[in-house]
Amino acid sequence: MAMLEKLLKPDTVAVIGASRSPDKVGHEILANLINAGFQGTLVPVNPTADKILDLRCFPSLKAYGGQVDLSVIAVPRAAVRQAVSESLDAGAGAICVITAGFKEVSEEGAKLD
Repeated sequence: MAMLEKLLKPDTVAVIGASRSPDKVGHEILANLINAGFQGTLVPVNPTADKILDLRCFPSLKAYGGQVDLSVIAVPRAAVRQAVSESLDAGAGAICVITAGFKEVSEEGAKLD
């Protein structure tokens, strides 16, 4: 049950792949959390941004240095493995990966899925 709490009622959510561009899924996820009134800590992760939606941004989850309950990963396929590894290192009890390029794209992607 505690693992479900991390997914359904997280205190700290990292959005890896947060974006300044409103047309990117990483921006939409962060904006939706804000607009829904999320009361916990939001940790936007983007290696090239200082702030996104008025929130301090971190170049990596490792640079944040704190623990997260939920990590939402919205990065290209090639970056997913690193993002998952950083999420686990940050103590994430739940991870949600939103990406493309796995089995829906190719046989090679299916092997990585």
